[in-house]
Amino acid sequence: MVERNSTGLDRVQIGMNPLHLSWPIAPGGTFNSPEAVAVYSAQGLGGMSRSFHRLYRDHLSRSSWTHKDRPVLINHWEATEFDYDGDIIYRVAKAGNDLGCKLVSRLSVQRVSADNTGRDGRCLVRQQISS
Repeated sequence: MVERNSTGLDRVQIGMNPLHLSWPIAPGGTFNSPEAVAVYSAQGLGGMSRSFHRLYRDHLSRSSWTHKDRPVLINHWEATEFDYDGDIIYRVAKAGNDLGCKLVSRLSVQRVSADNTGRDGRCLVRQQISS
């Protein structure tokens, strides 16, 4: 929240606002508030966005992929309109593999494996992607 008081001073409050939060804590209990992060830029919203992303990328991200190119993931939900089986996943994975895709959506693989298609979707997809 940002506000200017009657004397012209600006006040910025980040994090949880005690006026809009009520969290009961039992005697001896604890409460851990979420992190609050703020950035400033004199270059407008674009500069602020770049500063924010740089802060997270260089100091807050714990992912091993932060500074590496990530493998391309096939997410076929819209292409198949949520209607697919092992054969469709195989064709999507084959086409993706030809374009350099290395991963397929885990939910897709699990759903295909659970279907009664007569094929093991997990093996089918992994075999194609790893070739």
